[in-house]
Amino acid sequence: MNKNWINTKSFLPAYSLLTVLLIAQCGGGEKPASQNGPAPAAEEEMTVIPGDNYFAVRSSAGTYEVFVEGNDLALEGPNLSWLGEEKGDKRKFYDASGNVALEIKYSDDDKFKLRNADGTLRWKVKVYDDKVKVADNEEMENAYEIRLYEGGRIKLKRDEEELAEWRVSSQAAAELTL
Repeated sequence: MNKNWINTKSFLPAYSLLTVLLIAQCGGGEKPASQNGPAPAAEEEMTVIPGDNYFAVRSSAGTYEVFVEGNDLALEGPNLSWLGEEKGDKRKFYDASGNVALEIKYSDDDKFKLRNADGTLRWKVKVYDDKVKVADNEEMENAYEIRLYEGGRIKLKRDEEELAEWRVSSQAAAELTL
């Protein structure tokens, strides 16, 4: 992804949510099958649809859409409807019933933490020039790594083991740069 696009305060939380949703497709917070032997790498076609104040990701898991209006974000997807409101250095996401679903706390240096409704750490995310790392602990141990490769390939790895691969449509691949 274009680093400038990722770093804009409006789209950083949207990007983080989509990062987490992509990882959730591969087991979420569960330990990967690789601890009992190598996990087969899955490949799936994924379509990224960019737009003004909007983007979406379509895959076999469904379509996830992010809408931006001022400082507010809305995330819609299968069995998911959240509204994100900025509150200081945090962004809280509320479900359709108005309950806190999760919160994102920002750091100054391309890092942020995704916390569950009860405040416990769900994911710590670091955005680099060429990849995004996501871990379920403060020390970033056993972190997932998401990296964009030429031709619109996005790979998910953990400890150098490839867990999944997606291919974005050729139109979206032309817009994705590192």
